[in-house]
Amino acid sequence: MTVNDVLHVSMFGTPVGQLRRRHPDGPFVFVDDPLWIRHGMTPLFSLQYQTTHKLKKSSLSNLPRWFEHLLPPQHGFLRRLLQVKTGVNNVAGHWLLSLVGSDLPGAVVVSGTVEPSHEIPIPSPDPTFRFSLAGMQLKFSVDAVGERFAIPGRGAFGRWIVKIPGDSFLDLPEVELTTMEWARRSGLRVPECRVVPVDHIDGLGTTIVQQSPTVYAVRRFDRTDSGGRIHQEDFAQVLDIDADEESIYGRIGTNYLSYDSALMMVHDVVGDAAAVELARRIAFVIVSGNGDAHLKNWGFYWPDPNTHIPHLSPCYDQVATIVWERFGWDQPDGPELALRLSKSKRFVDIDTARIRHLLRRVNVPGLEDAFYETLFAAKNTWPMLEPRPPKPMVAAIEQHFANVPLLRHVGSPPD
Repeated sequence: MTVNDVLHVSMFGTPVGQLRRRHPDGPFVFVDDPLWIRHGMTPLFSLQYQTTHKLKKSSLSNLPRWFEHLLPPQHGFLRRLLQVKTGVNNVAGHWLLSLVGSDLPGAVVVSGTVEPSHEIPIPSPDPTFRFSLAGMQLKFSVDAVGERFAIPGRGAFGRWIVKIPGDSFLDLPEVELTTMEWARRSGLRVPECRVVPVDHIDGLGTTIVQQSPTVYAVRRFDRTDSGGRIHQEDFAQVLDIDADEESIYGRIGTNYLSYDSALMMVHDVVGDAAAVELARRIAFVIVSGNGDAHLKNWGFYWPDPNTHIPHLSPCYDQVATIVWERFGWDQPDGPELALRLSKSKRFVDIDTARIRHLLRRVNVPGLEDAFYETLFAAKNTWPMLEPRPPKPMVAAIEQHFANVPLLRHVGSPPD
């Protein structure tokens, strides 16, 4: 083994462990730091690791699954941008992790230099590649400078995320902002967010700026105003599943992860109050026609790094996907949820009986009341949203309320 076969993992300056491999093309294995273990795994980086002391290898790369989840998806825009930049079709996960390890989601920092598994022309230092934000949209970590945003200088990290939507989904920044503000007005905890002109972001390349006239910007809940880190772990990491699309949408071989299992997990990990909050968020997912609330779009975070008990992360990545034809009510079987709910993904199957089945998975007082309070709050706040939602969103939500049995029970949005 050489020094190039080791990546160092730390949190808040505390060594947590190392990623090591025994052979040049072999898998990386996480080896915990003995002193960190003696200190009770504090700060904690993974609920999964706390329980099992193991991290399974990803089927997508030579990294453990937990660390693969920190990287942009295999077929996402940022990976494709790196492929163009390096001239290599398959950018090795461990090399990418070493490149972006100073600004990963949460508080984990990965440092060290590793050799690529194949000959990769190393690009000149480029600040746009210093961070990793998982997701299918092209995302950048930026800092607010007055009314503008800028890519942080080398050695720093941003407190905001901007998403470049491309041209596949009309009005995506505006629809996402409207959905998030709707969630806020419905009583859910949502980070500050806004839509800004793409030319208000300094430091992006011309090719990226040409993707869309506007971008969606959201304040990072895993960074403090003073620049500190807050640790977070998404549900896919907690469950130690692969980072492929099929897995994060709940299908694991012949088994399925569902909103039912997510509710039970949250109740087991955090308790009654968190289960109530998750039930409220599931209600909003149903109301807003969000078919993309998969296992990476829910998570835990630790405002206090000295405790092992997390909080539910604030709401993020809430989008009314039914706005677009390929995800909407023009589909032969209608739109679908990202995960199963009481054994079905189809919005058209969601009725009071399925909700009753879902909520009885855990014995929590007030759970049903909280769920329906959120439905009614969303219905009542919809006509008061300002600025008014894009016209396609208005039409899609009205159709949605008319077609989902549960929402017919609540009623249609008033004019």
